[in-house]
Amino acid sequence: MEERMVNMNSYFRFKERLRGVKRKLEHGLLALLSPDLLFYIISHERSGTHFVINTILRNIYIRQGWHNIGEWFGSDDPTNRFAHIDEFNRKWEQTYKQAAIIKSHCERDLFEARYRRAKVIYVLRNPRDTLTSWFYYLNRVEFYQYNPQVPDHRCKSFSEFLRRPISSFLKHSYSLHADFSNVAERWASHVSGWLKVAGSEPDVLVVRYEELHRDYKPVLKEVASFLGLRLRLRTRPVSLNDASAILPRKGIIGDWLNVFSEADEAFLREAVEKAGIKWDRVIDNGG
Repeated sequence: MEERMVNMNSYFRFKERLRGVKRKLEHGLLALLSPDLLFYIISHERSGTHFVINTILRNIYIRQGWHNIGEWFGSDDPTNRFAHIDEFNRKWEQTYKQAAIIKSHCERDLFEARYRRAKVIYVLRNPRDTLTSWFYYLNRVEFYQYNPQVPDHRCKSFSEFLRRPISSFLKHSYSLHADFSNVAERWASHVSGWLKVAGSEPDVLVVRYEELHRDYKPVLKEVASFLGLRLRLRTRPVSLNDASAILPRKGIIGDWLNVFSEADEAFLREAVEKAGIKWDRVIDNGG
């Protein structure tokens, strides 16, 4: 019995070493096949950002990992509000060999004002599902444990969440002008800025979360063509279990039906259309 256990342990150690060698070979191959490239994946929070990141990393020859230009946690003082962005820009030339993807949730005006230029994949998700997910996300105790400096935005109901005046953190963390007062207006402001340039700027590609979720292959081909990169010989979809985001949730299409009232949908639609966005362009008619 002891001899058998020794043999089994040796077998498992061999398998682990083999996996390690395979990972090194894969990373070496990716380094050879992946060009020195940097591009952004930008979205409003809870739009499926990591779902898109993981789909690209799994299926396109590209350097693994990503950079993150995160939230701002300071004061309203414009002299230091964007210091973390400026610091990232200073290290731009050093980032090529590390990873190709830069993740951010910035608005278009802030991007124009402070970010280095590169191609942008903008992730668009049905605003009803996006805000449903954000409601649950900002209501979780764990979020405030990870981010103790963030003002508490927990609400007893979704209707309150949609209409409640937002904190300075939510107003300014990814926005240059912050000319909105609630989460519905914030979403509309964020998306309208990017959609306005998506049709005219060749360096901006809009990817719909729902389309990638339902049939990833056509979307993946479009992304690869946009970036000038090659698909892997074998492609496969990702699931929520592959997510590396903090506090991932369901990712369900149509989950908004469980929380939205007719008045809530009308309130959101008004904010969306006030921002110059056609309602039918951003909602998902299939969910």
